[in-house]
Amino acid sequence: MKIIERLWQDIRQGENIDLFISILVSLILVVLELFVDVPEAVIIPLLLTILALLSITNLGNRYRIETLMERVKPRTETLLTKFPDDLLYHDMDKAKELMLIGVDLNTVLKSNYARLERKLTNGASVKVMLVNPDSAACEMAAMLHYEPMTADEKRNSIFRSLRLLEQLKQKPRGRLEIRTARYLPAIGAIITDLNTHDGAIYLWHYAFKAPDTSRLKLILHHQDGLWYENFREEVIAIWESGEIWPL
Repeated sequence: MKIIERLWQDIRQGENIDLFISILVSLILVVLELFVDVPEAVIIPLLLTILALLSITNLGNRYRIETLMERVKPRTETLLTKFPDDLLYHDMDKAKELMLIGVDLNTVLKSNYARLERKLTNGASVKVMLVNPDSAACEMAAMLHYEPMTADEKRNSIFRSLRLLEQLKQKPRGRLEIRTARYLPAIGAIITDLNTHDGAIYLWHYAFKAPDTSRLKLILHHQDGLWYENFREEVIAIWESGEIWPL
């Protein structure tokens, strides 16, 4: 009974119809061969039809398996020590909204200064979140470094970034927003089009006194589902907690 119920369910849902047709035609051919003298001109086209249906079924099953394997395979390629420049720059260049989050972001701002200029000139939205240089978070940020660093040195690093942002603020068309945090964020991130299906989050972890400066990096896109949504909510919470920095 369960087999019949399953067959009926497949038929109602339009599943495996090609297989049912192949089985039905095969049974008809067997019966005809046993009890009726059927000419080859009728048998051969029917056999070819069955073979064609089986080929289509096998091809469809192959595509389904490949799609399933693509969904369940480990996403180890997203765990990196360096972001692929071509992928990162492609996402940054096409983004209508770009968000940068970090302690001082000196390296990010210096290496992408011309790119940020173009984006603002073209009317894009750029949001930047740094640690507040007047807060106690600078002392904690300095403690993260493996090499000796003072809180004042970290403050100076943040102020250098703020001076770069002050120059970018002069771009007439774009919208540049700067906020600061009085706490030490656990992650740094470059985020493109956060609230769209093309969204991407390039994030790194701030390790404590790690001698290797190649911090663990992770790339997440909208199709990564739960992981993307988790860090998307964290990024939004970090931004909303920030204080507007007056330039």
